[in-house]
Amino acid sequence: MSFRRAVWALLVPVIILGGILSGVFTATEAGVVAVVYSLVVGLFVLRTLRPGQLLGILVDSAVTAGMVMLIIGVASIFGYLLTRWHFQTLVLGALQSLSNRPGVILAEIMVFLIVLGGFVDVTPMLIMFGPALAVIGSALGYDPVHFGVVIVLTSLIGAVTPPVATLLFVSCGIAKIPLSRIIRPVWVFVLPSVAVAFLIAYVPPLVTAIPRWVMQ
Repeated sequence: MSFRRAVWALLVPVIILGGILSGVFTATEAGVVAVVYSLVVGLFVLRTLRPGQLLGILVDSAVTAGMVMLIIGVASIFGYLLTRWHFQTLVLGALQSLSNRPGVILAEIMVFLIVLGGFVDVTPMLIMFGPALAVIGSALGYDPVHFGVVIVLTSLIGAVTPPVATLLFVSCGIAKIPLSRIIRPVWVFVLPSVAVAFLIAYVPPLVTAIPRWVMQ
């Protein structure tokens, strides 16, 4: 019985990924589709939502979104200033000057993104460094898909690393708990995530095997 009720929730990632991969809608539109689907299921199928609850849900969503957007706004200003000061050029030049071995340069980039992600939101950080890192990855001989996954994953790890930790603010806002309660426990998840990131960085088939199989 529990599985039958959970099927409706389990269909959400199927709809999102299926729609994106098939080209039916974009990643941004997938969020809207998921919300509409959840609303319909909650109101008319599972009946766990009542129309009278919708106003409170919308207010809570607006408060959480406002909190996150405030953090992203400040981080974006910081990222803009770093871009104006050509910070990314200086950093990338410094990383390349430390070693000419591809494996070492990749490790340096990953550590840098994790540390910087603790202070700058993921979006401005990738805007600043994404194009330059793509060129470096290509020059080092890395597969674009593999290199892109490594960069995005390490950037997201930085997004849950204090002190800024944008994604932690989102999670705490949803769970309605203070950030101070999650600062210490979060390292239980961050450290294994870092280990996984380095694993896929140095074992490319973990990333490229399925895409290559699908594209054949």
